[in-house]
Amino acid sequence: SALGELNKLLHGEEEKVLVTIGEGRVHFALDSVEMQTQLLTGSFPKYEGLLGQDFNTRAEVKSSDFLKAIRRAAIVTKGGIGNITLSIKEGGIGISARSSEIGDSENEVGAELYGQPLVLSLNSKYLIKALSAIGAEKVMFCGNDSNKPIYIIPVESGDYTYVLMPMVR
Repeated sequence: SALGELNKLLHGEEEKVLVTIGEGRVHFALDSVEMQTQLLTGSFPKYEGLLGQDFNTRAEVKSSDFLKAIRRAAIVTKGGIGNITLSIKEGGIGISARSSEIGDSENEVGAELYGQPLVLSLNSKYLIKALSAIGAEKVMFCGNDSNKPIYIIPVESGDYTYVLMPMVR
């Protein structure tokens, strides 16, 4: 959040910023403004045991095509943040959204399925954020059940895992 505030102070201008990291704090000095923030300390919980390793469903998809289809479906949802349904099946992933006020959206993107088909509902806002944050050319969707977390992993590196909880259907 401190970097977001610093970005607002810069107003998109290129300006030199002196950054000083001290005991639990970071100090930013611009020409006319100084800002200081506290660093988070402590250790993260051991999450590796919580992440599943064996999945009934794995689907590899091109991120850019998938992101475009998700954004199209999100238009139909409430303010672009509602539920969308993913139907992961042989040959592709179906993306659908329904709204009584606006109508329906049906899209499909090509995907390579490894394992069983899976249908689940996700919040479109969080899925868009996940795909944008990963920034990989291809991602692997991994899951076991429509009510359990889905894991989104970049195919090229695999060093980043995004965990997304489905919406209860």
